[in-house]
Amino acid sequence: MDTAVLVDELAGSRIGETFNQYAEGARAGLLRERLVAYLGDRAEAPLLLVGEAAGYRGARVSGLPFTSERQLTGDGPAEATSTMVQRVLRELDLAEDVLLWNVVPTHPGTRSSNRRPTRDEIAAGLPFAKRLAHGRRVVAVGRIAESALGAPYVRHPSRGGAAEFAAMLVGEVFGAQLIQGTLGLLEAGETHARKHPRRLGELDVAVVDHLPAVAPWVEEVVAAGHLRSGCVCRRDRRRPVVDDETDVAVAVGLAAPTLRQRDELVADVDERHPRALAPQPDLEDPPEERECLVDVADIDGDVVYPYEPRHLTRTLARC
Repeated sequence: MDTAVLVDELAGSRIGETFNQYAEGARAGLLRERLVAYLGDRAEAPLLLVGEAAGYRGARVSGLPFTSERQLTGDGPAEATSTMVQRVLRELDLAEDVLLWNVVPTHPGTRSSNRRPTRDEIAAGLPFAKRLAHGRRVVAVGRIAESALGAPYVRHPSRGGAAEFAAMLVGEVFGAQLIQGTLGLLEAGETHARKHPRRLGELDVAVVDHLPAVAPWVEEVVAAGHLRSGCVCRRDRRRPVVDDETDVAVAVGLAAPTLRQRDELVADVDERHPRALAPQPDLEDPPEERECLVDVADIDGDVVYPYEPRHLTRTLARC
């Protein structure tokens, strides 16, 4: 598409009672140059974001849709809608991928106000939008653009709609990209299945790996057969071995006991208190003396030892 031709046609068009900023006023030549350069820069942009009409503080002064003079030169009037749209596109990293336009590219209203475009003005400005929509995905900003183009709708950012505009734009742009990517994979799979109906089917996709087979910092490569690899592995049925002889550091073994430290570990003992008395051992009662069958006081005479030889002589002498 020759953008200069499109801009010349726009400048020569009469779109209802709108103000044609590309043909009227002292700045008309500058605004045509800006629009030609802008359309050339966005010639490969895959997305067309279409609003309702040019605003009196926006495209009427700057010549570019959704753009104020202050955003271009740092001087002149600013427009809230232009500020919000440009900010959202920058935050989504879409500024270079989006071509901005309006259903009515000229301005319906006066130098200090906007008005709603008529049906005739919409019909007269619509052919330019359709020419720019060729080969692009179109998203309508506002209900007028949605009705005129039949494109997916996102809320207009004015009157507190900036957050909803951003959220809906994300859904339309990135959601569509995801769907297109998924459909592309499905179509490729169906084509391969028709070629090889008896196979499970593998997509003929070239895989290019620019990474080295082994990272340069790896010192030794272990064969895969020696590794326990796999997604599902049986647990080792061997019981774990527990070492009951704990190794104690040498520093711990040679550490001297602190002052007044006991050998036993007793919980909740303050070593600064005087040592408590050692418990006294419990002794058993002394064994009782066995009862004698004969009282010693009743024994008369000497003690008799029957196993001695003199026992019999002493017995006879007493008799």
